[in-house]
Amino acid sequence: MAKPKAYILAAARLSLAGLGSWPGLLAGVGNEVLQYIAKRLSDDSDNSFTAISKRVAKEFGPLGASEKIAENDFLAAAADAGAILRDFPPPENLLFEKNWDAGQVAETILVKAAMRLKIMGEPAKGLCRQMVKATLLGYLEDPTTQQETETHFRQEVLGALEALTSAAIKPAEIAAALEKFQAGQLVRIPEKTYREGIAPSHLLRPEYGTVPFMWREETQAEIENWAEKGSWVSVRLYTGAGGSGKTRLFIEMCRRMRERRWHSGFLELDSEAQPQAVFGRLLDLPENLFLVVDYAETRRPLLEKLLAAAASVSPGGARVCIVLLARSEGEWWSALKNEP
Repeated sequence: MAKPKAYILAAARLSLAGLGSWPGLLAGVGNEVLQYIAKRLSDDSDNSFTAISKRVAKEFGPLGASEKIAENDFLAAAADAGAILRDFPPPENLLFEKNWDAGQVAETILVKAAMRLKIMGEPAKGLCRQMVKATLLGYLEDPTTQQETETHFRQEVLGALEALTSAAIKPAEIAAALEKFQAGQLVRIPEKTYREGIAPSHLLRPEYGTVPFMWREETQAEIENWAEKGSWVSVRLYTGAGGSGKTRLFIEMCRRMRERRWHSGFLELDSEAQPQAVFGRLLDLPENLFLVVDYAETRRPLLEKLLAAAASVSPGGARVCIVLLARSEGEWWSALKNEP
């Protein structure tokens, strides 16, 4: 007997929630809250997130046809699939390498998640594996909608969390999760997919990653070693002329650190207006943080807030690594180092 359509769509959205460029997006939010969000997102609305959710739900349909699988188990398997997709997200270079083939991409992810799957019993493990593949089949059907989908997903989850502050599910914990969620939104890997209608000159932009990234393994290994074995809070400045490859190098480093389950990305360019408390919450996320600030020489007020927040991080918790990118050191760097 097929599961009710609402449960299949809710499960599809719960699994789809793991996809995107935001590991730890819902860190601190319990399963009860996740199910609340999934049900809330089951309401029809006209956006790309909804459209992709329905495509994933169509793939989920046969998985929910067995009368032996309870609805709660079905939702739990979707949550497990979402966690795997969140912790082992497919980087864009993998999508290109596998020619957007959902089956091949899924197998690569499932190999990385082998230890996670090993501790699952049957039939949960088999169902979770199938859900990872089904989610990718629906998600990769139209790659051009992915960026818009991420935006809608963020908006809808944020709306759901805000609604929870007035619900009867431990409001204080929800408020704390919401604050960390909002702080986490300041960090994103600048990745874009080239498509028809975009000026060819954009192919030179680092976020499109048109040219394969190579010959920097030694540099990447050194940066990775600094991040994982250095101080609990570390700051480095990297300088170079415009077009020398700073941004592309650290886009690749963010992907690499994300595969190692760090919360990594570039600080959004519009984050200057945020109060210092938001940066404090960002640096207090449960995951290790690898944060890149591009055009650092033009963002002195932001750096003062960020470094003040970093100074209050307690040793022994998650690591915080801050990378500043600039064209040169100059007076701004000297002044920043002399800040009390």
